[in-house]
Amino acid sequence: VFLGGDLTMRQDLSIAVQADAAFVHSLTLPIATALLALFFRSLRIMLLPLVTIALSVSSSLLVMYSVSRVLPLHYLVPGLLTCVTLACSVDYCLFFLARLKVKGRVWGG
Repeated sequence: VFLGGDLTMRQDLSIAVQADAAFVHSLTLPIATALLALFFRSLRIMLLPLVTIALSVSSSLLVMYSVSRVLPLHYLVPGLLTCVTLACSVDYCLFFLARLKVKGRVWGG
C-alpha cells in the first residue's frame, strides 16, 4: 500500500530538501573557509568574516522564527534565508576586507 497526495509529497520533499541542504553546507563551508585562508593569509583577518557570517545567519533565523510564530511560512523559507544571508555575508566581507587590504598597502601597512 502506497500513500500519495499533496501532503505526502510535501513531507517527502521537505525531508529531501533538508538532507540536501545539510550535504551542501557540509561541502561549501569548508571550501569557503579554505578560500578565505588562501585569499587573506591571516588567521585573524579570516576570523572576521566567519564571525560576521555566524552572527548574520543567527540573527536572520531568529527574526524569521519570530515571524513564524505569527505567520505560517513555507517550508523552504529557512533554507533560502540561510543561503541568501550566507551569500550576501561572504560577498560583503570579501569586498570590505579586500578594500581594507588595498588601503593597508597604500598606507604602508
